[in-house]
Amino acid sequence: MQWPFRRAQYEAHSGSDSYKYIDYLFRKSAKLLIISPYIDEYYARKLRKLSNKKKVYIISSSVDKNAKAILLVKHIVNGLFVVSSATWLIAVLLMVLDLELASLSLATISLVLSVWLAIKFVSSGKSRVIFKAPRKFVHIKLYVGDSLAIQGSANLTRPL
Repeated sequence: MQWPFRRAQYEAHSGSDSYKYIDYLFRKSAKLLIISPYIDEYYARKLRKLSNKKKVYIISSSVDKNAKAILLVKHIVNGLFVVSSATWLIAVLLMVLDLELASLSLATISLVLSVWLAIKFVSSGKSRVIFKAPRKFVHIKLYVGDSLAIQGSANLTRPL
């Protein structure tokens, strides 16, 4: 894979105060590379929203289950759309085979599911999240933007 960031004037922050620059990095960079062991729902929603305007590359080994679903919602919706389309084709086939009652029920369910999925698909935006979850635990916390890099102790979780 080719390095997705252009060369520019660089700035770097590290240490225990590095978390202070994360929101700035998120706002100012056209592309983001995030390596963090933990990502919670708050930051998953934030990254998902950012991904409508920029590419977000994420490597994380211990993402919260709900956060992972938020980050990957587009893939889930696409999969369900394929299932809905297949159900619709089966309903049409049943109609051709003259099994009207079964095909009508299946067609109705499929139509409702298709409409719901279309609404979900449109409302989910144009996600450009690329997510990788290694099998082994990733401990580094590294956030890289176009001209800013942050390395420190900050996970992408909100304090309680």
